[in-house]
Amino acid sequence: MPLSGNQKIIKFLYFLSIIRWYNVLLMVLGQYFLALFVFAPDYSFHQIVFDKKLHLMVLSTIFTLAGAFVINAFYDADKDLVNRPKSALVGRAIGSTFLANSYIVFNFLALFFAFFATKKILIFYFLYIVICWFYSHKLQKKPIIRELSASLLTMAPLIAIWIHYGVWDWKLMYFFCTFLTLLFTKDVVKDLAGHKGNLIFGYNTVVVAAGKSKVKIGLVLFNMAIFLIFVGIYLIQKEHFYNNIDLIIGSSFTLIATILITAIGLSSWKNKYKRMDFMLKFLITYQLTLPLFTFILKFIAKS
Repeated sequence: MPLSGNQKIIKFLYFLSIIRWYNVLLMVLGQYFLALFVFAPDYSFHQIVFDKKLHLMVLSTIFTLAGAFVINAFYDADKDLVNRPKSALVGRAIGSTFLANSYIVFNFLALFFAFFATKKILIFYFLYIVICWFYSHKLQKKPIIRELSASLLTMAPLIAIWIHYGVWDWKLMYFFCTFLTLLFTKDVVKDLAGHKGNLIFGYNTVVVAAGKSKVKIGLVLFNMAIFLIFVGIYLIQKEHFYNNIDLIIGSSFTLIATILITAIGLSSWKNKYKRMDFMLKFLITYQLTLPLFTFILKFIAKS
């Protein structure tokens, strides 16, 4: 039976939630902000705005991430019925055939745009697609590897921009390592929140393997250790940071906030994992838009 106009709109809105449009949009903004406000000192603003390869990479990122979220929803359908019943019902309402076809189309478009960029970019996105599939199919059930690979895959589009421009700076180390730590923390918190579904369907996450109490304490200690390591590096290599303090201060704030958020996991608050997840999402948004904020602050300071 053909769908009516309203049903098509509803199905489209459902589909947007499956591909997590907000996450995709945020990553695209992160790519552009890095290019414009971090690499712009080494490349003119005009060069970056009219960089055809950059825009093709962003288009490839959009469709690669959309495909990754689709295949993830496809493999997690049963588990999501326990952990995220609303999302699972959305997936079922759309249909597995439609999801499978969408996955093929998205990956084709991702490689199509990468092909017109460079051979190196095409290979990067081809490997990215393959690893995203392998993560959804195999790596999701391996503790530590699951969380770390998910974090690295999320950060990969930003690393692609860095590789494209080939510019190294100490502040980039702070930015990327902080973001990776934040993503890893969020994935572990997601495991804590979805522990029941993971346990039922055999997803051997770090929480299943080690237990909730050990993971919560370990998460706080892990974030504190990363922060202290960064402070130590700063004190030892202070001369390298003098002119690049903007992203470092912003990233340090992210790490301190992450430590405080993970400490909530040791409390007895009601719905604490949902609160932690919301706050970590806010921090991820902040970290991705940090290059823009630091640029604005610099501009205000100069004017």
